Amino acid sequence: MEYKQLEYFVKICETHSFSAAARELYVTPQGISKSIDKLEKELGVPLFARTRTGIELTAMGQELYKHARPHLKQWEYIKERVAGTEKRSRQSLAIGFDEGTLDQYAVQFLPDFLSAHPEDEISVRCFPGTECQQEVLEGRVDVGFALPPVDAELFDVLCGATYPLQLVVCKSHRLAGRASVRLSELQGERLVDLNAPTPGQKKLLQHCAELGVFPSVVLNGSHWERIVALCRTAGAVSFYGGPREWLPGDLALVGIADASAMWGNVAFVRKHRYLTDLAREFIDYCAKAQQAH
Repeated sequence: MEYKQLEYFVKICETHSFSAAARELYVTPQGISKSIDKLEKELGVPLFARTRTGIELTAMGQELYKHARPHLKQWEYIKERVAGTEKRSRQSLAIGFDEGTLDQYAVQFLPDFLSAHPEDEISVRCFPGTECQQEVLEGRVDVGFALPPVDAELFDVLCGATYPLQLVVCKSHRLAGRASVRLSELQGERLVDLNAPTPGQKKLLQHCAELGVFPSVVLNGSHWERIVALCRTAGAVSFYGGPREWLPGDLALVGIADASAMWGNVAFVRKHRYLTDLAREFIDYCAKAQQAH
C-alpha cells in the first residue's frame, strides 16, 4: 500500500467522485482509477460500490477511510518535521467538545489559547450528545473532550477531571448550610434540571423518581445563567458538578448523602495517534487548567 494510493482514496471519499478527485489532485481519471483498482486487489476487498447516482463506500471502504485520513495527516506532519525549519511551521488543530464538557472550563480557556497561537489554524466544534467520539475516531477532530468513560480500546485518555454532583441552592435557602441532604428531602422543592443529562445524572434522576422527586423546570445546557437566576430569586435547587469557585458567591453547595454521581470530562485522542507539537501543547494547557481546580 502506497501513500499515493491512500491520498487518492481519501480524496475520492471527500469529493464523492473519481473525476473530481482527479481534477483536484492534477492526475488523469484513468490514473486514479488504476491506482484504486490496484489498492482493492492488494487488500482483497472492494472499497467502492458503483450506483446509478455515483459511488458509495462499502463497509470495508468505510473502515479504511476511518484509518487512512488520520494516517495522511500524520504523514504530512512527519514530512514537515523532517524537512524542518528553524521556525516552527504553521500547524493545524481540530478540537471537539461533547455536550456539557466545554462548560466545565473557565470562559477564557479557549480564547487564551487561541490568542497565543495567532499563526496556527485552530478549529473548535461543539457536538450534541457524544458525537465527538465518532469525529475523533474518523480523524476529523484531533483532540476531543467527553464525559467519562470513553472506550479504552479506541481512545487514549490524556488528562481529565471529575467532580461529585452536588445540590446548588441560594444561601438563603432552608437547605443552605447543611453538609448534605437526602434526595427525599427534595420533595416539594422546585428542582431545575437539564434536558441532556449525563449517565451519572440520569442515575441520580432515576433515584429521585423512585422517591417521587421530579424536576419542575427543565432547561438546555446553555441556560446556566437562568438556573442561577432561578436559584437566587425563585428558591429553586439544581445539580452541579464542578469547582466551587465557578459558582457565584451567593450560591451554596450541599452534598447528596444517599446517591453518588460524578460529573467531569476527559481529553482524548484516537488510540496510537501521533500528536503534533501544537496538539501536545494544547494537552499540557488542558492538564494545567484542570489542575488549577
